[in-house]
Amino acid sequence: MSLFSRLRDALARFMSGRYGTDSLNRSLILIWLLLAIVNVFFHSLVIYVIELVFCFVVFFRMLSRNYVKRQRENAAWYGMTSGIRGAFRRFMIRRRDGKNFHFFKCPNCKAPIRMPRKVGRFNIRCNKCGHSFQKEFKK
Repeated sequence: MSLFSRLRDALARFMSGRYGTDSLNRSLILIWLLLAIVNVFFHSLVIYVIELVFCFVVFFRMLSRNYVKRQRENAAWYGMTSGIRGAFRRFMIRRRDGKNFHFFKCPNCKAPIRMPRKVGRFNIRCNKCGHSFQKEFKK
């Protein structure tokens, strides 16, 4: 057995029963990396201490054996960031489909509606509230 295989097996045994990484940890690592990059330019002791705190929290969460508590933290993180993730997802969909679809909102409930990009007057029914209205698209 090679050295790398033995190291991999030893690491797998060590991490067995530990929480590992999740979305919150990946976000903390990203913030930690951004702080490190900023600190390269500013050489601030305060930023360095904050980096160390992020490092400690990341490794503490990763090596923790308390699955329930870490899952609750991650669920709370998902709840706090759901608006940002939803806005980013909508932005990416509009960016991807903008050439082929019209995007607008229902005048009654403000739900987003997507229609194929065609010219003319159309009767539209909102899937969310059932409101029917007409919309005209020009070239």
